[in-house]
Parts: sequence; structure tokens; C-alpha cells
Amino acid sequence: MSKKAGLMTSDELLEVLSLSKHATAIYKNADIIIQSANDAMIAFWGKDRSIIGLSLEKAVPELKGQPFISLLKEVWHSGRTYHAKDTLSTLRVDGKLQDFYFDFEYRAILDESGKTRCILHTATDVTAQVKASIQLKELKRAEKVLSDELAESNEELSAINEELRSTSDEVRKSYDQLALLHNQLIIAEHTSRLLLDSAPVAVGVLACNRYLIESVNDKLMQLWGVGHDVIGKPIDQVLGGEEATLLIKLVDQIKISGQPVYSNDVKRLTEDLGFRKTLYHNYIFFPVKNDKEETISVMIVANNVTEQMITRLELQRVETKMRMAVEAANIGTWNIAPKTMTLVYNPTLAKLFGYEGVEPMTFDQAIGQVTEDYRERIQEEINQAISTGGDYDITYSQRRFNDGEIVWMRSMGKITQDSSGDYSLFSGLVMDITEQKKDEHRKNDFIGMVSHELKTPLTSLSAYVQILHGKAEKSGDTFAASALHKAGIQVKKMGSLINGFLNVSRLEAGKILLVKDEFELDTLIKESIEEFQLLSPEQPITFEPCPQIMISADRDKIGNVINNLVSNAIKYSPKEKEIKITCTVTGGTVEVVVEDQGMGIKLQDLPNLFERYYRVESEQTHAISGFGIGLYLSAEIIQRHGGQIRVESQYGSGSKFIFNLPTGN
Repeated sequence: MSKKAGLMTSDELLEVLSLSKHATAIYKNADIIIQSANDAMIAFWGKDRSIIGLSLEKAVPELKGQPFISLLKEVWHSGRTYHAKDTLSTLRVDGKLQDFYFDFEYRAILDESGKTRCILHTATDVTAQVKASIQLKELKRAEKVLSDELAESNEELSAINEELRSTSDEVRKSYDQLALLHNQLIIAEHTSRLLLDSAPVAVGVLACNRYLIESVNDKLMQLWGVGHDVIGKPIDQVLGGEEATLLIKLVDQIKISGQPVYSNDVKRLTEDLGFRKTLYHNYIFFPVKNDKEETISVMIVANNVTEQMITRLELQRVETKMRMAVEAANIGTWNIAPKTMTLVYNPTLAKLFGYEGVEPMTFDQAIGQVTEDYRERIQEEINQAISTGGDYDITYSQRRFNDGEIVWMRSMGKITQDSSGDYSLFSGLVMDITEQKKDEHRKNDFIGMVSHELKTPLTSLSAYVQILHGKAEKSGDTFAASALHKAGIQVKKMGSLINGFLNVSRLEAGKILLVKDEFELDTLIKESIEEFQLLSPEQPITFEPCPQIMISADRDKIGNVINNLVSNAIKYSPKEKEIKITCTVTGGTVEVVVEDQGMGIKLQDLPNLFERYYRVESEQTHAISGFGIGLYLSAEIIQRHGGQIRVESQYGSGSKFIFNLPTGN
């Protein structure tokens, strides 16, 4: 029977048994392996605790040739208990072989199927009594011999009387030894009572006839809320209600079966300071039998599990609320067994997927509905989450089972570990975000349309500003020339912003094209630096060029990437701090690094930095303008050129933005 929550473990029960003054041992399997033995039994054998775990034959080799090993094996195979009294055993104690006499019992402890689970060995050293009995027999024989001799010769009477006096002394000594043994029994009974009182759990003994309480320790009295006056009273008078009725029923059951009985979460209603309380107890009933194998009493072991039960009920309420919330939000739930990839899901998920099959949907069926663009990626994400224990969060498109319509889903999950540390359950949620995706497309279309409409008048405005600026310089109007120069800068910034929105729109629509040409990368970087030095002359910018090398790329778009990285470095750095740009060539790759000494980026922002519309929010960045599209576009442009872009940053110390491109050589 499985161990119930809150009960003593086997080791704890064995530890309690080890405190007994009675010699006790427990053997497991047919090889009679010593699973446990208390100090009294080990002393009988003349050994120490190193024999625990050995077979009895190896642990006590002196038993070879004696009947005890074969008797134990017979008890194991038959399941019948064996009793013996005044049995001679030769044991090596204090380094020499000695004869001892024991009363002992080999009791087979059976499991539910009737097979022997273990053997309980109890023994009492009766050497003194047996020897006394032998001496008595010898005395009687001697008396008879003396009587016969008395009849034959009166001359020996004085010698015989002397011998009789000596014999009487021996008899008195034997009776003294018996009295000592009786006192030892009283002490053992008192010790058992002390063990009961000091037990770490609530323990009591209930008589089978009339269900009288024979003994209870303080913990059981506290559990039941009673005092010492309950001793000798029927259980139904002490507890009453459903709990007493159930306990009486369990006592009747154990009287018939003779086997331990378990009962969990027994409910009890009580009052405390005028308030009604509900308590929950777990019980184990052990039979106490006489020498005829009749159950005469029941030992009760109880545990208060009220807090655990309240926690369990609260957890059930929370789970119910969570389930209702998930259903109300139209969220699908799923879990996957990593070893078998068995898929379990709620009805909402089947509805979202359009699955109407009679048989449960399998994992392979669900993956098969994912569109080609995402199928391989979603499989990789799932495998990675299962193998590493990481989080799983992916947006993907799939075809519905019933109508073939393409819908967008967002699935999130996490794998959990069992008690052994193995990843045993991969579970999560799935939401239909089709409408959200449609809204994003409509927004992007609107941004693209508005940006396109603004581009033409802005181009005209830029031309007019340039013309007016030229005329102002020719006429010597320094104020107008300065104002128009600043206006031109702002118009150019507006143009860059509109181009960014247009590029995002084109990128989302798949219409952005790369017009590749061969050019020198370091020349492009120098042009960008010169432009920024005109716009921000107070910002020091240094450049370590790479060897002159031609690359094949879209010059304008790579220029946009460089401009965006340098512009960000200027925006997020103090004016006097240097911005350093380096260019290196390694093999067939050219790498560009833009390094600043600005405010840096927090660790939690780094993974999202290249996402569309993502902005770092802090007190320092609150006043800095931007829409979070520059780095997103830069990453897309570099990736479409077959390169990579990344960032390294220490918050408060500055950042490094690094991208590389294939040289084509």
C-alpha cells in the first residue's frame, strides 16, 4: 500500500522500534537479509550495527548447523508464524562461544496479495529461567539419589543434609533470579509506556471489545482535544459524530482482516472559543494480537492534515477560477509528454484549430497544419524548449482543419521538472491573433500610404529651403541663411523619418529590394562621418578604417544602417564623449563596430532591441525622440545582405553595435 501523506516513513517506524527494550529484528526477502535490528537483538548476537544489510547467515556464522536459518526460510515461503520457547542457541558473545536459551517468534508480515513482505523476529533471553529449571530438575534428581542413598546408609545422613542445605541455597538463588526477571518485565512495560508518551506522532491503543480507549499519548489527546480522563471510555463517547462512527467501523474491519487499515482526510467538526471549525485527520490502524493470533487491541497512529487539506481545497478553487478565466478569454491550453509527444488539449484549442475529428488530435497532426514558412522553426523551438527547459513563445500561421483558412496563432509554454529533475511535462497556452495581425497590416498600409503622400511635398519643401538658403548667402543675410540652414537640417530629419516608415511598410509587404553595386565600405563610412560632423560639430568621432576593400551591397541601404548607428550613438552619448568607429576584415567578412561611451542599455532590453517599434524606456531616454524602427530596419537590411548584427552593452558605460557583411571575395 502506498505511503499516505503525513504518515511516518518506514525509516521512522524502524527508528521507533529500535528504541524498544525487547530484542527485535526485521528480515527482508528469502535470503533473510537483516533490514533492521535494535540494540537488544544485536547484543544477543554479540555483534555491532555493521551487520545491518547482511544476510543472517553471514552476519552470525555461529548459527550454521543450527535450525534457525532454515526455520526463517520456511516462514518466508509458507507465510506462517513460528513460535518456540526455551530453545538452545550457541552464539559467540564477548569473543567466546556460549549457550543461551530464548523464547522467540518468527512472524511473517504479509502484503495485500498474501505474499511475505518481511519477517518480524522478537526474542526474549530466558537463559536464567531455563538454567534454573535445569537446576531444579537436577536438584530433584539429586534428592531422589540422596533419598535412595539414605535408605541404604544412615551413615551418609549428615553429608546428605549438608548437600540439601547447599541445594536450598541454589533454589533460593533461582527464585531470586525469577523475581529479578519479573521486575525487569515491569520495567519493560514502564519503558513501553514512556516510548508511547515520547513518540513524535499521535499514538493510542483502542481495545477491540467495547471500543475502549486503553492508552493515548499527549499528542493524540491534543489532536482530539481531550484529557487523560478519556482512558477507559468508549471511543464514541469521547469523539462522537461521523469520526467516531468511522473509527469503530475501521476497528471492526481490522478485527476481521488482521491487517493494517488506512483512512485519510477524516472530517471532524468541532468548536473553539465559540467558533465552529472543520478538522481533517489521517489514521493508520495496526492490529495488536495475542498468542492465538487474535486481534485484541488496535494501535492508532494519527496525523492532523487540516492545513494540507485547506491548501488542497484552495488550490482546487484557484484551478477552477483559472479554467473559467481561460475559457472566457477563448484561450486554448495544451500539454505534451516529452518522451511520447502525446498531445492533450482543451475543447477551446480544438475549436481554434477547427479540429472536428472523432479521435483526439495528435501532435503530428497539429504540426502538419502549420504553414511551410513556420513549420520547421516551430518544431525547432519545441525541441529546444524540451531539451533545455527554456520558455517557448512563438507566433506562426496555420491552416484550420475544417475550412483550410489561414489563421495566426501565438503559442506560449514552459516545461516543468518532476521530483527526480527530469523534464516531464511541456504545457502552455495558444491564442488566435488573426485579428491582431490584420490590424497590424492595416496600420502598416496606412503608415506607408501617409509616408508616401508626405514624401513628395517634403521633397519640394527641401528644394525651396535650399534655394532660399543659397539666395540668403548670396545677399549676405546671415540670419536668414542660418535659419534656413537649420530648417534644412530638420527637413532632412523628417525625410529620414518618412523613409524609415516607407521602408518598414515595404519590408512588411515584401517589396523592399536590394540594388547591389560594388563600392568601398570605408569610403561610405567616411562620408557618413563627415555629414555628422557638419550636423554635430561638438561630438568627437574617430574612425579606424579597414584596408581598402570592395563589397557588393546596396550602398544606400548600408549607408542608412551606418547613419542610424552613428545617429543613435550621438543621441545617447554626452557631447564631449568620443564615438569610435572601427572597420576590420577577417577572411571573407568585413566587420564594422560603432562604439559610444553613453548611457548604455539594461540587460533586460538587449534581447528586444532589434524588434519593430521597440523603445528603451528610462528617465534618460524619455526626452529623446524616436519610433523604434531604425534598429529594426538596420537588422533586416544586414540580414538580407547575408550578414549579422548584434549589440554589446554595459548599463551606464556605453554600447557597441557590431555588424558584418560578406565581402564576396
